[in-house]
Amino acid sequence: MNIGRKHRSKSTDDLTAEIADLRRRKREFAAAALPFKGDALARIDAVSETARGMLETLVVNSRGKLPDAVSDSSERLVRLFVYSSPEFAKRLRTIVENAPDALFATGTRADFERKLAEFDTEIAEREKELQRREIQARRDAIDGELAELEAVAS
Repeated sequence: MNIGRKHRSKSTDDLTAEIADLRRRKREFAAAALPFKGDALARIDAVSETARGMLETLVVNSRGKLPDAVSDSSERLVRLFVYSSPEFAKRLRTIVENAPDALFATGTRADFERKLAEFDTEIAEREKELQRREIQARRDAIDGELAELEAVAS
């Protein structure tokens, strides 16, 4: 597609305003998006896996000297144990899976990402037209200077 053909009839101010409006709409769209159920489930798995690794590291690094029952370190140990527990992860997954659909985004993450990409494409088209105009203005100025030089030389 020829750069700018789609937006050539618009003024620079109009294009600039459209870019600002598209950016605002993209921000609002992203901010209003609810979480995806699949993302919530994946996050549970990721937190559980991370906690398992951290728990293992904590125990190995303590060389068997576990913290006293009442200390910040013991609280951390208990938190890591709970988060790494398969039963805890299973319960969280059940809660998320049974949560009302209204708490989660409809559609798929791919649909959401596609809509964000559409905003980016619309913005990029307008920015390219503005860039084309700047380059054309410089080119016209250079052509004018060359014409003046040729007129003086002849």
